[in-house]
Amino acid sequence: MRSLIETIWRLRNPLLAAHIIVTVISVAVVLPLAQFTMYSAVKLSGTQALTDQDIARFLFSPIGLIGLLLVSSVLIVAAVLELSVMLWMIHADAKGHRTTLVSTLSAITMRLPRLMGYAARLILRLFVVILPFAALIGLVAWMFLTEFDINYYLTFHPPEFIRAIVIIVPIAVCLFCVLLYLFVGWALAFQLTLFTDTPLSNVFAQSVAHSQGLRKYILGRLVIWGVLSIFITIFVSVMLRWLIEVVMPDITASLPIIAIVGTVLMLIWSATFILIAAFNTGTLAMTLSQIAQRADTHFPDRLSKTTPDKFQWLGYILIAFVLASTGGSAVALYQGAGTPDHVAVIAHRGAAGIRPENTMAAMEAAIKDGADWLEIDVQETAEGEVIVIHDSDFMKIAGNPLKVWDATAEKLADIDIGSWFDPAYSNERTPTLRQVLMAAHGRSNVLVELKYYGHDVDLAGRVAAIVEQTDMVANTAFMSLNRDQMVRMKAVRPDWRVGLLAATSIGDLSKVEADFLAVNASSASTGFITRARKAGKDVYVWTVDDPLTMSRMMSRGAVGLITNEPAMAVHTITVRRDTPLIVRIMLEAADMIGLDVERKRYRDNSP
Repeated sequence: MRSLIETIWRLRNPLLAAHIIVTVISVAVVLPLAQFTMYSAVKLSGTQALTDQDIARFLFSPIGLIGLLLVSSVLIVAAVLELSVMLWMIHADAKGHRTTLVSTLSAITMRLPRLMGYAARLILRLFVVILPFAALIGLVAWMFLTEFDINYYLTFHPPEFIRAIVIIVPIAVCLFCVLLYLFVGWALAFQLTLFTDTPLSNVFAQSVAHSQGLRKYILGRLVIWGVLSIFITIFVSVMLRWLIEVVMPDITASLPIIAIVGTVLMLIWSATFILIAAFNTGTLAMTLSQIAQRADTHFPDRLSKTTPDKFQWLGYILIAFVLASTGGSAVALYQGAGTPDHVAVIAHRGAAGIRPENTMAAMEAAIKDGADWLEIDVQETAEGEVIVIHDSDFMKIAGNPLKVWDATAEKLADIDIGSWFDPAYSNERTPTLRQVLMAAHGRSNVLVELKYYGHDVDLAGRVAAIVEQTDMVANTAFMSLNRDQMVRMKAVRPDWRVGLLAATSIGDLSKVEADFLAVNASSASTGFITRARKAGKDVYVWTVDDPLTMSRMMSRGAVGLITNEPAMAVHTITVRRDTPLIVRIMLEAADMIGLDVERKRYRDNSP
């Protein structure tokens, strides 16, 4: 351990520089390459983008599997690129050579094809090992967690959920042990790929052979490194979080105060974790190097093969990229400091933060709080009535296993959907679409999500008829996670606004045929929103329930905030418009470097 720390300290400057430079390279080159590869695979499947359930089906197709293999290989290379550079420097130091970062990068660049081949073989091996365990876990989930809506199990953790976890945990532990055993044997495979010309088909077997008799030593070294890294990371995180909790203003404080204090704290946070990340990777590289020495594995000296003079341009390109990124960030800060001309407040299932979701009480509260839109979920009952409910059954909101498609007006009249929130709402019953539209008439717009659980009869047609009968055509829009529902709605009423709701996506979602896009906040990047708006599509973001996230989404260009807290959203939009430009810029700067705040917890934030 002492020699490890001494080596890390002696090489601290080049290792820190390697961490920073390789991070820049990954962001500038490797990650865009991975994105381009997956986008290309999606296009070959015949569409511009895939969302949610379509992604799973795509990944099990031949094109999807090949795309996943290529992208995973690229990402693994990105993950080990920094490790490669540090190992090369440590290897040079052990042989008494002095090497520059540029010459090291040039040498690693020449080894990239081998690293890609190593990554692909590693993924295939892991796939073969993980697949049977994953299938077994899936079988357990299917046996125990499919009788009721998944949101019920995730919210209440009933006995079936506990039994499933009790079975799944040992399976997961067994998988972890198998993987740990394999990784101990493969501990030298990466260095054999990096430093030797051993055929890639043989590096794993060679690693196992070299590690014979040393498994306990290798496991011990890796465990020590893992425990040390985790301890340092957690300790520093806890200390910094404590500092933020002591110094950071309450979330209800003004945005200017949050911006100023948050900027300073996050600069400290970012600088600290740059050092920790560099230290953790450096100690891993040193640990692997010591394992190789203990295994008496001799690597040839490849330093003479580097040609640093031919790669001086790399340094200039990196400097140019950093300057361009800095300039782009500055422009983004300035542009993001503005607010779209109009930002719609869309009440998620009504004012679900202060009233039971999808009830008339929630709708009335949202209207009173100034929401521009009421967002609701609709399904058909056994009698063909269109009712407002999110889940496929009533377990989460009433403890009743009745499926929506088996429900009748008589059964619904006995189901209390408000007491789970507060006994004061025990009189709340499942509203119909007609009731919500009539309550909103002349007071608010309504965004209708067409749910789909495989029991649809004529949801689009029935919804359209009710909207027309209540004279709400001009004040209603529609969306769905299911593209077939979108197509049906457009077929029924081609001129009505129909959007795509997406939790996750791959490909260019901005090119999907839809009038607007409603996406998860984690997917709402500035680039995506910009592309969508150029394509003529508004972007709504869900579910945003604190002022900082709301401000961030407005900065990125979102024109709709789907929120459980409509009153907070209305207030945040007003305050942001009245906040001086310089303070808004500071707020965006704090957010760009990762400012986070403690948020209110909700039972269900699914769309």
